[in-house]
Amino acid sequence: MKIYLAGPIRGLTYEQACEWREDVEHNLASLGHTCSSPMRGKEILKTRGKITNSYEEFPISSEAGIYGRDIFDVSNCDVLLANFLGAKDASLGTAMEVQAAHDRGKYVLVVMEEGNVHDHPFIRRAASLVVRDIDTALDVLAVLGGPYGE
Repeated sequence: MKIYLAGPIRGLTYEQACEWREDVEHNLASLGHTCSSPMRGKEILKTRGKITNSYEEFPISSEAGIYGRDIFDVSNCDVLLANFLGAKDASLGTAMEVQAAHDRGKYVLVVMEEGNVHDHPFIRRAASLVVRDIDTALDVLAVLGGPYGE
């Protein structure tokens, strides 16, 4: 399966935005899955400190670049994994990706703790399943993409 790794970016450093994605991608690769990350091709942001909304001087990090590629990736994935764990502020981009995936009939796996700023009826209803931690999400993905009859 192809899995899109959605989650808050704005307000994080490049390293913070990539850390969980790299860990999950490594775990999913061992199951034969591939991942798409909204952080790919954005290494220039390593020098920018905390990431803001967009960087018009870098086409892939411009408003059009972010929206266009992320929606393209959502359209071409089998599963959207939205990791909201520890979010302090609402991520409108991730919420839009959740809805876009739902609208396209994708499996939407949301990870968030109870009381998270994203713990909202719209997110819960657009999700196929909500779990409380990444390990549980990985277990779900192992079953979801696994062979039948096992």
